[in-house]
Amino acid sequence: MFLPSVILNPLDKGVVASGATSTTTYSSGNTTYAVHTFTSNGTLTLLRGGRLEYLLVGGGGGGATSGAAHSGGGGGGGEVVHNVGNPEIFLPGRYTVTIGQGGAGAEGILANGFPGTSTTLSGSVSLSAVGGQGGVWAGGVPERSGGTSGNGFLGGFSSYQSSPFEKMGGGGGGGAAGAGTNSSNGIPGNGGVGALVSITGSDVYYAGGGAGGQWIDSATANFNFGLNGAGEIGSGGFGGYTRAFDGSGSNGNS
Repeated sequence: MFLPSVILNPLDKGVVASGATSTTTYSSGNTTYAVHTFTSNGTLTLLRGGRLEYLLVGGGGGGATSGAAHSGGGGGGGEVVHNVGNPEIFLPGRYTVTIGQGGAGAEGILANGFPGTSTTLSGSVSLSAVGGQGGVWAGGVPERSGGTSGNGFLGGFSSYQSSPFEKMGGGGGGGAAGAGTNSSNGIPGNGGVGALVSITGSDVYYAGGGAGGQWIDSATANFNFGLNGAGEIGSGGFGGYTRAFDGSGSNGNS
């Protein structure tokens, strides 16, 4: 996602912009903001320059597979880059917006999730938010199986439990604002928390990490599902869940 928030004060004398997927406005104190949201590739055209705040979110990484005696880690959340509270001057002109896509979840035996791709802005100002890493399958204990987020927060470690039945849990993927948690006693780790940003006028979390997956060597035991980190946009995919055959990881979010 790319989301520039144009500061318009008053509304008819501020930056004039076009090209977004959608545009909304809100007021805070004596300032009116026009929020231009891009959820697909496009061009931001500034007919008149001025002060802008922005938010970029990279694509989340995909989750890894789980299968016989191995568990899949959750994907890392995409990077979150913003300047909310510190607007910058943008010159008039055309800016190319490329939206980062979520990485594919892994399929097949012993497969890692794919990384997300970057969200970029190119013009007189260039910005980039990289994608999160994919989750990793873990066949040993302990191994770091959760993917690292685009902001550099690490994923969690896998774990193993042998009694009353064998099970392995994958580590949670790192989020844009926090590390993924470790699996414990074969229970999957949770994804790390996403970044909290208020560019839309409300507090919103972006790019949480994906939960770890699980393998259970039992036909009757219930799975222990981990939690994805707060922040759906740009979030990582969760690792696969399976009893016998390979369980696919889920896709990361764009």
